[in-house]
Amino acid sequence: MKTKKWEENITCPYCEYNNKKYNVEKYGTCTRCRKILDEKAKFKYEMNVKLKLWRGKLK
Repeated sequence: MKTKKWEENITCPYCEYNNKKYNVEKYGTCTRCRKILDEKAKFKYEMNVKLKLWRGKLK
């Protein structure tokens, strides 16, 4: 049986939802209210989605 280890949560100051640290670092927004929590991560995610930077990379 797989056990899930305890993860750090980041609390949103707007809606007080406990977001997973991984989601905030990747997307930069709150999972519930979609407010921006991390400007830099949000910018990187938006540029990756809009410019489609993954197209030329091999997996």
